[in-house]
Amino acid sequence: MASSLTRAADLLPGLEPALRCDDRDWNAQSPSQAGYVTRFDVADSFASQFPRQIVGGREHEELWVPAERMGELNDGLIGSIRLVDAFFGSRFRGITDLETGEELRRFIAALAISENALLSAIDSSRSAVFLSYPYWATLSADRYKFELPLELVLRSIKEAWQRLSPDTPLHP
Repeated sequence: MASSLTRAADLLPGLEPALRCDDRDWNAQSPSQAGYVTRFDVADSFASQFPRQIVGGREHEELWVPAERMGELNDGLIGSIRLVDAFFGSRFRGITDLETGEELRRFIAALAISENALLSAIDSSRSAVFLSYPYWATLSADRYKFELPLELVLRSIKEAWQRLSPDTPLHP
């Protein structure tokens, strides 16, 4: 099952991968300027409680899960949620209140102190790192003038992340 992470009240898991990929432009134009395609598994007995809706073509079939049932959905997950793809609008500037450059500079400062400082910085910002890393991976090294090469920073963040969350890989 694939889903779109948006700031909407309800989750609309698509039953076919084509749906979420078709929605990428729509999601990336949301107020957050970010659209995420995730994959997760739930028991058929749980999923069958929700109506299937066709939105557009036949390949656009979704389950409509009301917001008030999200806790049940989370409890019913089998395995982990996997980030499959991410799309960003032209006005995307980052997940946190910090601009992307400032956010990365914070991790660079931690990396300059020690590996443990970087681990601590990532640990305190897990959601932001998980959701921002796909965007950071698209950045051109020329866009920001960092004290360290962007490739080294991203590799260090990814390696630290893998130590902290070995079962939840960063994308890409």
